[in-house]
Amino acid sequence: WAWPAAGQLRLNSSCSVSSREDLLLLQDCARSAGLEVIPLVQTFGHMEFVLKHQSMLHLREVPHCLGTLNPHKEEAVKVVLEMLRQVVELHPGVRTLHIGADEVYLLGEGEDSRRWLASPGRTVEQLFLDHVTKVAKAVKEAWPHVTVIMWDDMMREMSGETLKACGLVGLVQPMLWDYNPNLDIMQFTPFIKNHFLLIFRLVCIACFSLVDEPAAPSSASLYVGALADTAGVRSACPSCQKQTAAFGENRPAWKVQTPLSCR
Repeated sequence: WAWPAAGQLRLNSSCSVSSREDLLLLQDCARSAGLEVIPLVQTFGHMEFVLKHQSMLHLREVPHCLGTLNPHKEEAVKVVLEMLRQVVELHPGVRTLHIGADEVYLLGEGEDSRRWLASPGRTVEQLFLDHVTKVAKAVKEAWPHVTVIMWDDMMREMSGETLKACGLVGLVQPMLWDYNPNLDIMQFTPFIKNHFLLIFRLVCIACFSLVDEPAAPSSASLYVGALADTAGVRSACPSCQKQTAAFGENRPAWKVQTPLSCR
């Protein structure tokens, strides 16, 4: 959902924004049903809702890409942290916060990034990890009790050594996502077990089943199928424990989030 933004972020609010009262009521309903509401705030990629505005154009990584934030701008980091503060304030008692960070397109191609990368030993991977680590640390400093989740895709090709050294371990839980309604469980399981679980100790799986195709089956059947996918991943990995499920996100899809811990 869209939150009723305030201050500098008020420009992101639209006529369809949910009221504070509606958000609190929705959370009460979720709790009464035994569900945990996990707000997702994009903090790096998919920042179109911020960077499309004229007053925010200077915070883009490159002028022609309205989705990726320039991580070198101090103002950009301040905007991200203010978004997080407002969303957390609208979710009293929040236990888990998703900071997004998927599909950070064209990172490293902006002028600031090119200058930064010109120094020996610096990489786009490090640039990405530095920003998300800064955001995750800020969240944990402000709300120590909150579990931080982020999307995994920008880290999939990184080495185990890079991930271990980046400072994210202990700060975040990566969430793997896939749009394939016919998830190849045997393809995912070794990657989860041998890569992320050994480093982060706890990961989440998000299986999306899109319903915006004319011939798509019903939402209910897609949701059940996504549950089966995540349950299949868990059963294929005997060392994975502690399964929970939830669904949400403001998009034409059902999502199942299954935390997996390796002990």
